[in-house]
Amino acid sequence: MNDLLIIFAAQIIYVSLVTVRWIILVRGARYLASAMSFVEILVYAYTLSLVVSKLDEPVRLVVYAAGYAVGCLVGSALEQRIAY
Repeated sequence: MNDLLIIFAAQIIYVSLVTVRWIILVRGARYLASAMSFVEILVYAYTLSLVVSKLDEPVRLVVYAAGYAVGCLVGSALEQRIAY
């Protein structure tokens, strides 16, 4: 159960970071966007390893996808706040 929460939360963080990084990159802050990319990929690789290491538990894949979907919602909300 603990891994499922980590997978879900990490996906939300990952997708939100992607969204914010793109906004920062478009605004011209290349170095900050690059640093964010480093953190983003660390989160992505760790989370994916939690899913792929136990493919015999399909619930992990479902939680991974659900976290991604919620991350899209959180990312779009962050985008609205940052865009203004």
